[in-house]
Amino acid sequence: LVTVGLAIAPHILRLPLWLPVVAAACVGWRVQVYRERWVFPSRIVRFSMVLVSMVAIFLYYGTVLGPDAGVALLILAYLFKLLEMYKERDAFLIVILSYFIIATNYLFSTSLLSSLYTMIVVLFVTASLVGLNQTMREVKPRRTLLIAAKLFMQAIPIMIVLFVFVP
Repeated sequence: LVTVGLAIAPHILRLPLWLPVVAAACVGWRVQVYRERWVFPSRIVRFSMVLVSMVAIFLYYGTVLGPDAGVALLILAYLFKLLEMYKERDAFLIVILSYFIIATNYLFSTSLLSSLYTMIVVLFVTASLVGLNQTMREVKPRRTLLIAAKLFMQAIPIMIVLFVFVP
């Protein structure tokens, strides 16, 4: 859930004002489900949330096409997936979607500060992915972050090559 917040943080100022509220509600609901205080939303509630959100995106942007509306829809789908995370497979999907959400930041900003933030978030998302692949006995946050950092360092040469040759 922390990586979800980190992944969407750069987009907060570009999104409609109501979307961060939806994000907080989805994360809060997911936490309450995890704590076994609430149940997962029903299919009708989820469908209604998606329908209302799509209409709201259309009304805000005037379209559902284009980078702004497309990223907003992707973020909504990403957040709503939290409310359907029943199995470990769903958690893997959230982590993979995190990489896509992070990449969409480059549609709007390619500054050095933004790139540094993105690399830090990629490190944390990779640590989440490593943690999901460990057994409960093996999961130690510091060790998981060190493994992710090692993987990240091994990827630096290909990142440099892609940065130079891919516009």
